Amino acid sequence: MLRVPSFVALLLAASGAACGPQDCAENDAVWAGDAEAFFADYCLECHSSALAGEDRQDAPEGVDFDTYALLAAQDLEGVATQIELGYMPSADAAASPTPDERDRVVTWLRCGAKEE
Repeated sequence: MLRVPSFVALLLAASGAACGPQDCAENDAVWAGDAEAFFADYCLECHSSALAGEDRQDAPEGVDFDTYALLAAQDLEGVATQIELGYMPSADAAASPTPDERDRVVTWLRCGAKEE
């Protein structure tokens, strides 16, 4: 996964990129049936624990999203930022989420990433 330069992360934080209470109250997404589908559709091509070496297409070993537990072990704000800025999925991925799909999963990640 690409890393966001720290100054970009600071700019996002200063601009209020984090979700607010209303965003969280309106976001009813949960892992099963919502976020899980996003990660399956757009991330597991590279970020699957079943992949190794070149099959990961430069995704770091251990940065896997096949299960809620594997995702929850990651830096969720970092994952949200990568998705929000369009760094992930990468430009050469087989599929790309719509802006609405990106917004929904980013809000889910920033509002506590509820499992159920």
